[in-house]
Amino acid sequence: MLKKMQLKNGLDVFLYKSTKSPVVSVRMWVKTGSADEQKGEEGISHFIEHLVFKGSRNLGVGDAAKKIEGAGGQLNAYTSFDETVFHVTLYKEQFEVGLEVISEMLGYPSFDKEEIDNEREVVIEEIKRSMDNPGRQSSRLLFSSMYKKHPYGVPVIGYEKNIENVSVEEIRDYFERRYVPENMFLVVSGDFELVEAKKLIKKYYGDIPANKLEKVKRTKEPKPTKAKATSVQSTFKQNIVHFSWPIPKISHKDIAALDMLSMVLGQSESSLLNQKMRLEKSLVRYAYSSIFTTRDNGFFNISLSVDKDKIEEAMTELLGCFQAFFAKPLDQDLLEISKLGLESDEIYTYETVDGISKQIGYYEFNFSDPDYSKKYLEKIRELTQKEIFKSFKKYLKPELINLTIFSEEDEKITKKIMSSWLRKYRKKFPELKAPSSEKIKTRKSHKMKGLKKNAKTSEKLHLLPSGVRVYIRQSDEVPIVNIRTAFLGGMRIEKEEDGGLSELTTQCWTKETELMSEKELSKFVELRSSGISSFCGKNTNGLSMTSLSPYWQDMFDVYMQNLSTPKFSQALIDREKHFLTQALRQRCDNPAQEAVLGFMGKMFKNHPYGRSSLGTEPSLKKLGEEQVNYFYKNILKSKKVSICISGDIKNIDGVLDKIESSFQEIKRPDDRLKKIKLDKITTDQFYFKKSDKEQTHLLVGQRGLTIQDPQRYILDVMQAILAGQGGRLFMELRDKNSMAYSLSPMRIDGLDGGFFGAYIACSPEKASKALEMLDIEFEKLCEKEVPLSEMERAKKYIIGKYHIDLQKNSAMTSSVLFNDIYGIDLKEVFTYHQKINAVSTKDIKKLARKLFHQNKVFSAVGQTQPW
Repeated sequence: MLKKMQLKNGLDVFLYKSTKSPVVSVRMWVKTGSADEQKGEEGISHFIEHLVFKGSRNLGVGDAAKKIEGAGGQLNAYTSFDETVFHVTLYKEQFEVGLEVISEMLGYPSFDKEEIDNEREVVIEEIKRSMDNPGRQSSRLLFSSMYKKHPYGVPVIGYEKNIENVSVEEIRDYFERRYVPENMFLVVSGDFELVEAKKLIKKYYGDIPANKLEKVKRTKEPKPTKAKATSVQSTFKQNIVHFSWPIPKISHKDIAALDMLSMVLGQSESSLLNQKMRLEKSLVRYAYSSIFTTRDNGFFNISLSVDKDKIEEAMTELLGCFQAFFAKPLDQDLLEISKLGLESDEIYTYETVDGISKQIGYYEFNFSDPDYSKKYLEKIRELTQKEIFKSFKKYLKPELINLTIFSEEDEKITKKIMSSWLRKYRKKFPELKAPSSEKIKTRKSHKMKGLKKNAKTSEKLHLLPSGVRVYIRQSDEVPIVNIRTAFLGGMRIEKEEDGGLSELTTQCWTKETELMSEKELSKFVELRSSGISSFCGKNTNGLSMTSLSPYWQDMFDVYMQNLSTPKFSQALIDREKHFLTQALRQRCDNPAQEAVLGFMGKMFKNHPYGRSSLGTEPSLKKLGEEQVNYFYKNILKSKKVSICISGDIKNIDGVLDKIESSFQEIKRPDDRLKKIKLDKITTDQFYFKKSDKEQTHLLVGQRGLTIQDPQRYILDVMQAILAGQGGRLFMELRDKNSMAYSLSPMRIDGLDGGFFGAYIACSPEKASKALEMLDIEFEKLCEKEVPLSEMERAKKYIIGKYHIDLQKNSAMTSSVLFNDIYGIDLKEVFTYHQKINAVSTKDIKKLARKLFHQNKVFSAVGQTQPW
């Protein structure tokens, strides 16, 4: 039950108790964002989001993160156009710590000049990172062309010049005008005592000064009178086209119909755009529709990612999709999928306390009603087909469109394509007439009980006659079930000349079966608001399914179809090969990925781990039906097969029999735990690739451990000492020296070997210094034992994150499954904390010397070589 209270200073507080997990989420919404900034202030809201982490009345620099991570929690924040949100998730016993830290950050920040100057460079690095991302750049083009006057046209992150020049006084002034109790609200969800929670909230938040809120008047965007078309030639390989039309703010009565229109057109596998443009004609990597809904007017958007030589053809096909949309009454199944999707989102939300607090905050912020989701779902249920068609005709008019193309194609060509398309759309639009239709039929509903009190949990491992191991965890906390199956395989059983075969098989695996076509399968799954997916890695292949518990039996039957009788047609394989080839060609758009690939190639030379999972264009080209079917059958030959099921499992009778019948006749002789020998690294190895991007992406590391190595728990603690906002890398390289926005330790533990190192993205002129500083931090671990207080923070951080993640059934199945497939004790999921707590400071120093005094591998992608 949701409770509300208001403090004397005007701060509203929402409390939702859930005993599902011993975890609590604390979220503070500040009702201010980048759209509230005045000219010259652009970026200050996001900058302040950073700065409140840099010390307060009772906390020093970095102490907020250290305190939360030392309590086994996670702390983060984000800024948008309309809001800034700060959130903590942690054990219920440490609930008070979360309340205290958020109150310090938002009630009493220091805004120290030296720390502000340090953080300027960090934010500038973040701005540079966004300049290297084609998705962000195309989005920036979309918003800047859509909003010429309104502040939504300005990027949330702001401009480098403003961050360089904004003064301490301006920052404090903005904070005191906007970060006031009247303009904020607190959401707490999870396992807490209500009386105690209210007492603590008054203690920590009751004295926050009730400064006067400055009202902000935003510049309104004029109503468009004609179509707009903007084209930008980029250096990226990815080409993105946006078709956008203005729509009202989120509270408008037409939003429900526009939302449904967006879902029907392009928000599911069964949607019109995905079926026509991606699956049937392979014209686009993706085609989806969405609505940008906020406190001010938003927009309806259709986005295409397409090869540059297919831009015109894809845009023409979109017109064909519009005609197909109006050609006949809407498919009742597609409408049902859209409606049930909204309902199921609310159910899946309840799987974590973060999901609960996020939903409460979203509806309170946008509608001043934390329970508004129920009212919105009712609006969706009452919609008629006529209203959906009407919303298209009312809002998606040719004269209102904002068309943008962000492409490597010459601007003269793209401008001609846009002009031609607009002429065709003006001509076609009057012909788009809604067919006679009826009210949307409601055949089923996900109206089911939410969180269950006094939930029951039981676990059991079943060893079937075929040798398949099945772990079943029954828990009726939430009406959700997840199942995963894993086989030893992956890139380790892929021949070098067949590069990309494991990935290609994975992409095709869940598309169709011997009994169901791709269209039938996706519709069946989506009508039950469920999902089936395949996965592959360096060591494994497998399938996963998530379902609402009332549909568990139906979905399990289809899951077993996918597992035992998938269909790999040549047409399907050709289509997925095309998309993988596109991904290969666009890899240069992601310098971080290229740096990792270069690093892995040097670290694991002549071993499958050193190759790209996508293969190469020549290797992909020769793969076909024969190779994919052979690889699939080879996967099944794995002697070790593990299946894990977790959640609110109904009618479990017959499940084990169905699994056994699928495997009993398959001979599985391959014991793939046998190691493939790695070449020794006899000297330091270097990889460099020149790039004209804003940042240099660096990796440095050395050989690490195997998955089964008993020292892996020591490495977990060592990684945590370096990781997190309270870790050494963040504190030394980011907080104190402003080297980067993105940096973290990196690690892979494989069956045959692994690596441990670090990644950082920074301006080219900082790259050499960054490598030096990383080496210094690694050497510190070799020279001195880690202080006990730091060990305690690292251990609590690991254990807290581990248990917070285990709120989801999918995380539980993943942990149990991969432990079992790699020969690790199943019980470790429940005893992992004991292994971590047993690690000593001497263990850390000993392992650090073993790892960091080996020959190293260096990888860099950037403007200049940093060594």
